[in-house]
Amino acid sequence: MWARGGLGAVTRDAAELRRALRAARRAIDPDAQAEAAIAAAALLEAALAAQPPATVSAYLATDGELSPAPIVARLRALGSSVAYPRIVDGAMHFQLVDDEAALVPGRWGLMDPPADAPAVAPTELDLVLTPLVGFDESLNRLGRGRAYYDVAFGFLRTRPRPARPRLVGLAHEVQRVDALDADPHDVRLDAVVTPARVRGDLTAR
Repeated sequence: MWARGGLGAVTRDAAELRRALRAARRAIDPDAQAEAAIAAAALLEAALAAQPPATVSAYLATDGELSPAPIVARLRALGSSVAYPRIVDGAMHFQLVDDEAALVPGRWGLMDPPADAPAVAPTELDLVLTPLVGFDESLNRLGRGRAYYDVAFGFLRTRPRPARPRLVGLAHEVQRVDALDADPHDVRLDAVVTPARVRGDLTAR
């Protein structure tokens, strides 16, 4: 995946683009990060009010990512079960945890569910909150480059969207680029939520 325009309207390869976007989100100070997470949570909660998801996958923010913690807390209060991803044998799996305190150190400095946490299949999730490095108005997602989400949810490429689960990227506005050229294996998001707005379709199907 590579970008056309954005960030000075120059063509960037994926590695260069990732460096620039990660630096931009890391430059957001902690107070602004906290405010951004709360603002995005309020927008997402309003969009999901008609039908809160029964089972949602989330992540713990690192490296300047927009934190899903406020929306996760709100969804738990509404009765949603929450899963977190764990990489096993090169593939992404999802496991339920009752409390983020149960997460344990995993690969690449991330926090994972414990090995004995209950598993949930990607097809059984209702909503997947995904971290991202960059996005465009067509809801293409630039990730870290390992394609774990694209592989785990590859079955969505053949389904009319929105479908179950809905894939929702969380990001800061500074992570938007004019256009990303998607690779054949890339899975488009259903929506992107920033502190400023919701892009895309969060309709339950």
